[in-house]
Amino acid sequence: MDMKAPVLFVAHLDTVQKLMDPRSIRIDDNRIHATGLDDRLGCYLAFRLNLLGIRGDVLLCDHEETNETTAKYFETDKHYNWVAEFDREGTQAVTYGDDSILFLKTLKKCGFKLNRGVGSDISELTLPNDPCMINIGVGYEKPHSLDSYLDISNLVSNVRKFSKFYRKYSSTSYIIE
Repeated sequence: MDMKAPVLFVAHLDTVQKLMDPRSIRIDDNRIHATGLDDRLGCYLAFRLNLLGIRGDVLLCDHEETNETTAKYFETDKHYNWVAEFDREGTQAVTYGDDSILFLKTLKKCGFKLNRGVGSDISELTLPNDPCMINIGVGYEKPHSLDSYLDISNLVSNVRKFSKFYRKYSSTSYIIE
């Protein structure tokens, strides 16, 4: 979805579990227990952030959970300053090597804890200007389990970090080195 934005938000629609009956979703303390958080939560965030003025074009993919992501078929001539995916367990973020020293320093400056990852939609995405990419932890835990849940405080914490990063650097072009 072209929102006329300088950055691209990516998420995937598929999930590994059968979705819970909405009546069985439960909330206790600081957790929401539900299946399908990976990556329906990322889809929700991509659109919700746009409503909050954190503007990104949106690319929704499918078949990420079977390592056949449709992201590899995405074609555009548009140049993005950077790309963010919302498909990571916990609170850490990964770049899969699609980064630069400056991009990594800036992410750390905004409070992101970086780790290694195997891959997701963005690791199969090819864009014309080679923008740096990040996959951000959105607070879900046990994502491929029937016991999956969202830790609300972790989600809020990383959305705040992302908002800070976006507001300061959405107009900065970070190119893969």
